Amino acid sequence: MIRKIGTMVVLGVLIVGVAFTSGCVETAPTLIEAPKTSLTIVLDEVNDQGVFFSIALSVQNPNPFSITLKDLRLVLHDDTGAELGSMYMEGGDVPSQEAREFDGKAQVGFGVLNAERVITSLSGVVGAAGIEKELDIETSATIKIPSMSRLFASPQIKSEVTLKIGVPTATADIKITITNPNDLSFGIGDTSITMYDKYGAEISSGIIPGKTIPAKGTAILEGTITIPYDKLTNPVKTKVETSVGLSGVEETIPISTTITTSVELGLL
Repeated sequence: MIRKIGTMVVLGVLIVGVAFTSGCVETAPTLIEAPKTSLTIVLDEVNDQGVFFSIALSVQNPNPFSITLKDLRLVLHDDTGAELGSMYMEGGDVPSQEAREFDGKAQVGFGVLNAERVITSLSGVVGAAGIEKELDIETSATIKIPSMSRLFASPQIKSEVTLKIGVPTATADIKITITNPNDLSFGIGDTSITMYDKYGAEISSGIIPGKTIPAKGTAILEGTITIPYDKLTNPVKTKVETSVGLSGVEETIPISTTITTSVELGLL
């Protein structure tokens, strides 16, 4: 589940060339008037291959002649200036007094999701036939990176507890089923199991190691913990807490559930 989020920045710079001949003034296309540009970036998709941004550069040519854009380089970086990724976009011609859009797609690693926002800078060169001096252009756009909980649907968790009464200890077999509704796999962290008596006092705890849950798939975690016989009450509650996340991403999505289990008093 991905929500597309984008932003646009418009930049225009005016450069005019004027030639003087035989005592009169005549405008001549010796320089290029900078095109008006707008850059749009959209967080388009996150899958097992990485994070994908859609890029759109809109160019309005104010000149009375066709211009050519080339060497379009896009750089993504965070607030600290650290580069997150880069790509080249294919340029082309923009007819006189017309607009054209250039599209591209940038792929970067999951680490980009650690940034609060991504600043996208695009630079390139504008030229025209018969004009020797080319014009450098630059434009930028900023996109806010959503939290993990906004980007992805929270996995569903279900737990089952089977008590086996014994003296001096009882055991609880724990089975946890986690279902992932997203289009990419997650890593499940170590899962904490805490059991409480009917008064809310902790009577036992344990850890079940995590594993990977595939995209649109299910993972099952199983483990057993022991409980002192003399701490059992009817009922007991079992709280299951874990989280899912992506490699290299600090933020995780917490998930938890609590199940109440009856204890046969005649067995105590």
